[in-house]
Amino acid sequence: MFFKFDHKKMFEIVKNIMRVVPAKSTNPVLSHILMELEGNTLFLKGTDLDLYMWGKIEVEGQEDGSIGVPGQRVFSLIREFGGGEIEFNLEGNKVTFQQGEGIYSISGVEKDDFPSFNIVQKQINTFNISSSLLGDMIEKTRFAISNDMTRISLSALYWQSRPDEMRMVATDGHRLTFYRYMETDDTRPELDLLLPGKTVTHLKKLADDYPEGSFQITVGEKNILFNINDYGLSSHLIAEKFPNYEQVIPKDNDKELIINKDKLIDLIKRVKVFASPLTNLTKFELSESKLRAYSSDFEVGTKAHDEVDVAYKGDELEIGFNSNYLLEILEHIEADEVKLSMKSPLSASEITPAEQKENEQYLSILMPLRLPEE
Repeated sequence: MFFKFDHKKMFEIVKNIMRVVPAKSTNPVLSHILMELEGNTLFLKGTDLDLYMWGKIEVEGQEDGSIGVPGQRVFSLIREFGGGEIEFNLEGNKVTFQQGEGIYSISGVEKDDFPSFNIVQKQINTFNISSSLLGDMIEKTRFAISNDMTRISLSALYWQSRPDEMRMVATDGHRLTFYRYMETDDTRPELDLLLPGKTVTHLKKLADDYPEGSFQITVGEKNILFNINDYGLSSHLIAEKFPNYEQVIPKDNDKELIINKDKLIDLIKRVKVFASPLTNLTKFELSESKLRAYSSDFEVGTKAHDEVDVAYKGDELEIGFNSNYLLEILEHIEADEVKLSMKSPLSASEITPAEQKENEQYLSILMPLRLPEE
């Protein structure tokens, strides 16, 4: 196996494949990148057995072959190479990289030691979606995915596809975020998918790499494959049932606050400095034209109070929120003004843009914190 490659192109693809190569594993072969040369096309593949990623680049090939190379060591070497052309040579299981007078040798592993990369079986559907739309849907919802891996269905992103709309939903039990894209596409299949949180993270990175591209998506019985440009990303699907999220979206919240988003973010950030790090509780007092915010940490004797003018409709209300959760929701809303709809100190509140974008419905649900008795 012998080929010559451009430093810049090789560095980019190895860097991307290293995203899924585990730093530590009980299976040593998983710390390797599989290289396969066919003519002038070099395929690079990596996996942690949850995610499978591969890419391809054009090289100057002279002899086909395959070998697994230690991922981190090869990535570090290529990163330190100067620009220009580099030679790759394989004899037996000994890999040599050469640039100028520098020669670097390392042992590789056989292709047969790697798991199969053909994991999408019993194909159900294939469809396309623009990278920018998929990336936007993920960005608006993934922050609410639970980090608790024992709650399997909540550690995933729920994706509903229909010919007339798509939805993405995530929840960790304390908050829920919902995004609905309403545009008819008769080629779009009817599917309900649960994407693992780790898959969502890597998928978003691919979408960011190719914002003008389009994903070709292949859905299997238990797995899903995303292809874009010269890369493929494959993952298992979670077989659990996602909670009935529509039941928790409030239907009768009768108290409504409309406020400039940046003004509210600044208010919360100021007050939360003095909040207890255990609860991050910020209390709101709402009246006809005022929002008063309070925080305190009795263990160290801190207390804060601030207020802003607002547009508020409804009876006076005292309600408490986890300020970190509320800030994260607000920072994902692309609008100058936001609307908070509330009912009582213990009922779920709904946070939305004051005006929704065309073809979109975007909302977050946040459970209040119980206020301490004074």
